[in-house]
Amino acid sequence: MISQRSKKLLFPTPIWIGHISLDMLSGLSDYLYDMKSKGSDFGEQRRNVWKSPNMAQSSDFMELKTLLAEETAYAMRDYDVAFDSIYLNNIWAQIGDQYWSHQEHHHPNSYFSGILYLKTPEGSGQTGFTKPGDAPMIQLDIASETYNDMNMGRYWETPVEGKYVIFPSWLRHSVDYGNHEGDRITLSWTAMPKATVDSWVNSTASIVY
Repeated sequence: MISQRSKKLLFPTPIWIGHISLDMLSGLSDYLYDMKSKGSDFGEQRRNVWKSPNMAQSSDFMELKTLLAEETAYAMRDYDVAFDSIYLNNIWAQIGDQYWSHQEHHHPNSYFSGILYLKTPEGSGQTGFTKPGDAPMIQLDIASETYNDMNMGRYWETPVEGKYVIFPSWLRHSVDYGNHEGDRITLSWTAMPKATVDSWVNSTASIVY
């Protein structure tokens, strides 16, 4: 006879989702289009997407950068990271047309990453997050009656203007092909914690920006 049955989730992978007021984002897309129009010194044009240079050191949109840092610090605290402060070591924008997609990748040389959706025409490509580890390669692809946090191999986040997603930088992700008119614009960032040796034992988080 079984006297007790339990279930424990091992190595869960969190992502944090929130929304920023569109008023705070007003003018940012125009700012990026203006940067794009200035040529190769202000970004890189690829086949179906333009990517900005690193804007982490720019003094523009400081209120937004501060908010992104605060939200990333919240996620790190929730992840139980010990740190004194954090800094955003890379901030970049991408303007992609309806034919653009992005292959699966992760962000090295950082601890946490984030995506903020600035412009998302109807039919914009979703962001896919892939189940970590070797499980997707060795697990039999057997259909489930319902997919949940335990059995799904990939999670798709629908882009909505003003929505942000924060996640551990090791989590592999991609952008699916869209079916839309106009550009899909995102602002992405990576973050690193700062800490003294003692703070790894006991720290109070603060924000650089």
